[in-house]
Amino acid sequence: MKISNFLKLALPVLILSVGFFIPVRVFAEAEEEVGSSGVDKSGLILFVREGCPHCANVEKFLDDKGLTGEVQILDVEADPANAALYTQLSNDAGMSLEEQGGVPLLFNNGEAVTSADVIIEHLGAKFGVETTGYGYDEEKKSNTFILAIFGIGISVSVLYFVLSRKREK
Repeated sequence: MKISNFLKLALPVLILSVGFFIPVRVFAEAEEEVGSSGVDKSGLILFVREGCPHCANVEKFLDDKGLTGEVQILDVEADPANAALYTQLSNDAGMSLEEQGGVPLLFNNGEAVTSADVIIEHLGAKFGVETTGYGYDEEKKSNTFILAIFGIGISVSVLYFVLSRKREK
């Protein structure tokens, strides 16, 4: 079997298996002017996306602790101006392109705070509220690891099956 044929078979399998574990970048440069959004950039700004479970966890924390009025919550998919502001603030904070693209993302007076757990801890410390019960616990981490191993195993099995079928022909 030629290397090129191997790559033709292996590459799609690898891409599909990895695609389940790497978040899709949903942000593009929006052409709208950021200044027209009317957002106060000097306070707390939380960027979220509808359907994001980590965003929902942070929003639940804010709601449960009565802090929703303290944070501007902007959905990056609902308004192109929000996506443009996300990009501008990320660039201003010195975030690389690799660091950009994920939500939730909190800006505290221009400082970027990433990851739901870190955001919740940051807000808990800032407002002096308890954060227990809102973090990404060890059981979830273990389940994610098991899922990743399972996905890799399936990919390798499919690749082996495809390659063995090609050799028989």
